[in-house]
Amino acid sequence: MSKILTWIKTWKANSADNYKGLFENLSDYWSGYGGLAAILASPILHIAVALNLFFYSVWSQEGWWDMVISVMPNLLGFSLGGYAILLGFGSESFHKFLATKDKNEEQSAFNIINANFVHFILVQALSLIIAALFSSKFLTSESMISTPLWFIGHLFFIYALLLLISTTLSVFASTIWYEIHSRNESEKNQTNTKK
Repeated sequence: MSKILTWIKTWKANSADNYKGLFENLSDYWSGYGGLAAILASPILHIAVALNLFFYSVWSQEGWWDMVISVMPNLLGFSLGGYAILLGFGSESFHKFLATKDKNEEQSAFNIINANFVHFILVQALSLIIAALFSSKFLTSESMISTPLWFIGHLFFIYALLLLISTTLSVFASTIWYEIHSRNESEKNQTNTKK
């Protein structure tokens, strides 16, 4: 019995630390992304809302979640792989270059790129979770709240797809920064060689 009590005490202590770590990570992501203000001001979200209104005939019918469940796992796997490659891209000096921020900047370029990727992946995961929830048929089309909830659920899907644009532009920006960094390193090496 004492082993069980010891295990429970250890589990409780570790659980509190795990939740604290989770919420700290989410808080870091949220501030790095810019919070609710950044999401609400995003042209990607505005376009997603407009497209979602256009797709009324899709999400107003039962079964719209089947498309989400068939598309999102592949996109999510591809995104996680791309994120891992991005994190490994470039040298240590390039990562330091991206992680450096000027005095007037709140976030480094490295933090912004990471926050964009995390946002992209979290929205995809939420889209998949929401679709799975609706596929359980806890809410039928006869329910008065199905229309607004299905709109929101499908909006996550459209928003996740459109975040491909934003995330792709972040990756593209990192290639430009890599060129700048490489040019600076090359010029520095040429200057050192002349001395």
